[in-house]
Amino acid sequence: MRLTICGGGTGGHVYPALALARFALQQDKEAQILFVGTERGLESRIVPAAGFRLSTITARGYQRGLRQAGPVAKALFAGFAQAREILRDFNPDLVLGMGGYVSAPVVMAAVFDRRPAVIHEQNAIPGLANRILAPLVSRVCISFEQSGRLFSRLSHV
Repeated sequence: MRLTICGGGTGGHVYPALALARFALQQDKEAQILFVGTERGLESRIVPAAGFRLSTITARGYQRGLRQAGPVAKALFAGFAQAREILRDFNPDLVLGMGGYVSAPVVMAAVFDRRPAVIHEQNAIPGLANRILAPLVSRVCISFEQSGRLFSRLSHV
């Protein structure tokens, strides 16, 4: 199995992603796992230190306000193009978005290229990226049952 995991910026996304990567390796010793993150996020240090490969893209948080709309859109398009190239090269069987601003361009690229994509929400109240991505993916995995009410019928605890 070839698995791409994206998400980062904070430990709330990175540490659960690492736990899922380790679980995938326990289930399939031959699994190949690629993380996608940013150079400035926590994942840039934590993921390689945990022994996993990391590719980086351009991504920027979704800050509210019109002044931020241009830079955020520019970063989203750049990250989307970079993610398409990374996914084309790695050719994953599944793309797993863990939330956070870095997951949006990667999951969108996967969906655009018709690759299987799912998201995982670790929090009781879903973040913006996962709320945007939920209608696009085939499955939404949640940690808290109450989160399911904020997603569609696609959510599974």
